Amino acid sequence: MYKNRGKMKYSFWILIIVFSFTFYGCSRGESEKVTFQCPVSLLQESSLTKGKKPSDKVEINVDGTLYKSPKTLVLVGKEKDNHDTPFSAVVSTISANKSNDAEWILNNFIEEERDQINSLIENKEAFEKYKAYQTTIKDTQIIGEVKFENHIIYLMKFIQLDGNERKVLGVYVKTKTGWKQTNSLVNDDNFTLMYTAYAGGKVFEKSFFEKLFK
Repeated sequence: MYKNRGKMKYSFWILIIVFSFTFYGCSRGESEKVTFQCPVSLLQESSLTKGKKPSDKVEINVDGTLYKSPKTLVLVGKEKDNHDTPFSAVVSTISANKSNDAEWILNNFIEEERDQINSLIENKEAFEKYKAYQTTIKDTQIIGEVKFENHIIYLMKFIQLDGNERKVLGVYVKTKTGWKQTNSLVNDDNFTLMYTAYAGGKVFEKSFFEKLFK
């Protein structure tokens, strides 16, 4: 009798696990959540750090996904410049940056920011340093993407010739002429947290059971 109870209990939990995986698999259509987390000590004072100790952790959860494997961007020529989707826009951005084509670089930004970007390009010393840096980049990879307000943010890595990596966030917004790069979030506390967490903190998706029992 007791043996049968043990088998029934075991079978019950097997059923629960199978149901859980089935349910989870059917609900994958819902938005995934990506967590950006870092200690207060890495952040400048803001609304997110108020009243917290340096060792405390702060985090933000946003809709998005981390890819199973990084996507290495394939560069295109200016004739294939495309802004129909956020991904095609980021390809155009990186391609323009590597080409050192000032006009193309400007066209990748939203119209409201082009004067500011152009002033940087017209600074010959600064632009020469920028072009020199571009020659050190071997590949550009994207490891994930998130949606924040009306922006699509790509988690990017610049793989340099010496093997080092630089992590950056590429921000894109839809305009009348397609998806364009923007710096509009640079003063946003939540974006600063995301950028800092990606560069030196933690970025992760919740585990299966965290998602299941949230």
